[in-house]
Amino acid sequence: MLGPNLRLGDTFGYTIPYWEDPAVGCEHEWSSLLRSNWLLSRRFGFRSRLPFKHVAKTLSRPLLAEMHAIWPTQFASAAQRRFREQATGRFGDLNTSWLSSFLLIERSREAMLWVWAVARLGGVDGRWGAEERQAIKSLLGLTHGPSPDPRPPPEQPSVTTVEVKLGPRTTLDRVADGFAGLGIEGHMSTYPLWCA
Repeated sequence: MLGPNLRLGDTFGYTIPYWEDPAVGCEHEWSSLLRSNWLLSRRFGFRSRLPFKHVAKTLSRPLLAEMHAIWPTQFASAAQRRFREQATGRFGDLNTSWLSSFLLIERSREAMLWVWAVARLGGVDGRWGAEERQAIKSLLGLTHGPSPDPRPPPEQPSVTTVEVKLGPRTTLDRVADGFAGLGIEGHMSTYPLWCA
């Protein structure tokens, strides 16, 4: 009913930072987390991401196959390592459960962005012309007008502010209502903080 239940550990007091080409063979599982975040950041944007709580995790075979197709060299290298966190080889370990969960998150964001941008604003022929570009500028509040060169002149820095207004969220209420409607006992030792 709810799909994957990801338990991110925001209470640990740290995030998995983005490091360019992280070290091989760090203490504990840091090498695999840093390497996994490096791969995600190169594909989906450079940022820190949260660790997981220490609980059982489920993995999807199709998602594992997709990860292997996206990063075949890194998975082949990680598979040849005899022990975790060895300080040998070009590529370090991968944290497969963490990587697959965040790939799921990032691909979901990618799909939502595609639906919003392409399906909502795309032209009939699947291309963005001047009209579609102006529509997205208006929607995002970019009022400085079209420019033949997207880079601002060096003497005039370009600063754009987009105001985002958040309405009340009822998605968590719908989760509880869904459980009650199916006659399923609600949450016990865990509870969702956010639901799409």
